[in-house]
Amino acid sequence: MHAHRCLQNRVKEAEETERNINAARESYRPAATRGSILYFAVADLAGISPMYQFSLAYFIRLFSHCIEASGKSGDVAVRLQLLSEFATSFVFRDVSRGLFEEHKLLFSFLLCTSILRHPSANDISDVEWSCLVRGAAATAATSGAGGSSSVSHKPRPKPEAAYWLRDDAWQGLLLLEQLVPRLKGLGDSIQQDARSWREW
Repeated sequence: MHAHRCLQNRVKEAEETERNINAARESYRPAATRGSILYFAVADLAGISPMYQFSLAYFIRLFSHCIEASGKSGDVAVRLQLLSEFATSFVFRDVSRGLFEEHKLLFSFLLCTSILRHPSANDISDVEWSCLVRGAAATAATSGAGGSSSVSHKPRPKPEAAYWLRDDAWQGLLLLEQLVPRLKGLGDSIQQDARSWREW
């Protein structure tokens, strides 16, 4: 009977230890997510040039170094912030050393947008990304937004002050401000201050 009770206590202790380990592991998931984002951004470089082949083993060594070398803190949130910032900077610098000069800016753009597009940041929505990559008209056409009630794009004549914009660019800009809420009022701003916009 005593052995049975002792075994039950050990099972309970093991279950509690497992719960604690799982909770601690989950608290570090944002660091793993950042590592994943960085890895796939680095792996995407092969699409730019077949010379840019970085193995998973290489990346694991980089990220392991970042875990060891980044700032430490007893506060998990602070530790995660330190690790994310250090890993992003370190991976960018280390990988950039092996890139041609004309590809470094592209890599920084890829890295930045990959981080901002991830659901953990959600700073660039799928619609915003699609508008950037494909244009407002293509985004509206493929998402059904162009004909839906959510985006009622009514052609508006281009103001005379914006003579420097092509007509299709003006209509695309109006559609873009309807698709991307952050750009609401862009057409009005250009209409009111066309000279400054042209200089910009």
